Amino acid sequence: MIISQISSIRHFDAVILGDAYDEGEKEIIRLETQYQYEDPTLDYGPLQKYLKVKRMQEKGIELEEIASLMGEKIGRINEFSETIVLMDQYLEI
Repeated sequence: MIISQISSIRHFDAVILGDAYDEGEKEIIRLETQYQYEDPTLDYGPLQKYLKVKRMQEKGIELEEIASLMGEKIGRINEFSETIVLMDQYLEI
């Protein structure tokens, strides 16, 4: 997302965490979410939010914590959760 918004970047260093980080995956997801959603100028689309909520729930993170990390109200996170379930059901048909 950042690279697509800044056209002057020609090189970007990234890290792909290996299997050694599987045990700390929940913590990595928490940190990732906290930093991604703390900046109100970054506009993540609804689909990205639905998928983020689904991924976090699959890792056993409670909706209240997800709401806190994403800076959303619990009711909004419930909507995201319910919507992604419907989307998955539709795609299975």
